[in-house]
Amino acid sequence: MRLLTIHLIRSGTDETADDTFMFTTVPGMPDLVKVCADFSGAATVRPGGFSNTFVLSRNAAYEYVMTLVGALVKDDDPYYRIQVNSGMFPSVIYNVSEIDEWEVSSSIRDITYSTFNTTMS
Repeated sequence: MRLLTIHLIRSGTDETADDTFMFTTVPGMPDLVKVCADFSGAATVRPGGFSNTFVLSRNAAYEYVMTLVGALVKDDDPYYRIQVNSGMFPSVIYNVSEIDEWEVSSSIRDITYSTFNTTMS
């Protein structure tokens, strides 16, 4: 089951240039989260992009998202927006330039925490 998807959106591009992080439950192992990270290749040295898949505990998945969001604040080639899609909440989009504002970072943190600490069926 899909728990959370994060789209990192570049300015002036279509959705094929998004970098996407999808978090799903691991069947039969409810305490583990499978992460599929799809990198578009836009603004990278690898044309065509690439993907990585890995498995984390729910707590580690939460920490991964917090690290990812925190890194966006100081990125020298920043994304334009971040879209957070939770299986529990409506989709929300924030400007990356506003992530360091308390209301924005708190909202992302709360959505992520609630999503990873709830069993959905």
